Amino acid sequence: NLIGTYLHGPLLPKNPRIADYFIKVMAARRGLPITRTLDDTIENFAHQQIKDKILK
Repeated sequence: NLIGTYLHGPLLPKNPRIADYFIKVMAARRGLPITRTLDDTIENFAHQQIKDKILK
């Protein structure tokens, strides 16, 4: 599993799916699997607002 990036700025706060992936993988490595879906309502809203602003 590899994620490569050459981004300037905060990668995880601006990409909730990547943040959730890291959380699930790290929890599983510790034997604490996350079985329920994480609520990303606020994160997805913020992500969409930034995306709309950039593409405007």
